[in-house]
Amino acid sequence: MEPIDLGAINARLAKVERRLRVATTSWIITVAVLGVLGLFAPRAASQAETMRARSVEIIDAAGTVRVALSVQAEGLAEVALSDASGRGRLWLHVRPDGTPSVVLADNTGRGRLWLASYGDRTSGLLMADAQGRGRVWLGIAPQGPSGFLLIDGNGQVQFRVP
Repeated sequence: MEPIDLGAINARLAKVERRLRVATTSWIITVAVLGVLGLFAPRAASQAETMRARSVEIIDAAGTVRVALSVQAEGLAEVALSDASGRGRLWLHVRPDGTPSVVLADNTGRGRLWLASYGDRTSGLLMADAQGRGRVWLGIAPQGPSGFLLIDGNGQVQFRVP
């Protein structure tokens, strides 16, 4: 029978104890991480897939609002696109009565071209001068023929078809 080497047994026992501490610590960290993730998983699954707001603004790198989506207090739904200076250049609207329209603006932000289609099936295109006065109108009404108007700077019709 060989003599028992207590030093070798103590060394092996110390090595096994270190491995047990590492394994136990790993298991505790794993359970803690899974527990924390488990707390947030139900919350993430319950989040709405649709964002709801009365308005949303999208900005460029300089912080200038370039796109604005909103519903005004009176019920007008609007998408507004702006240039790098923040001036509105294009608007898409839907009025509370369902009338859609598009407005294009010049570099001062003044509306120059309007396109609309009304609920009674009237639709039209209006072009304005630099002062915002309507100068050209092209449209159609359900009860009448198409129309075309040229208007001078004083608001007087200069040409009309029909």
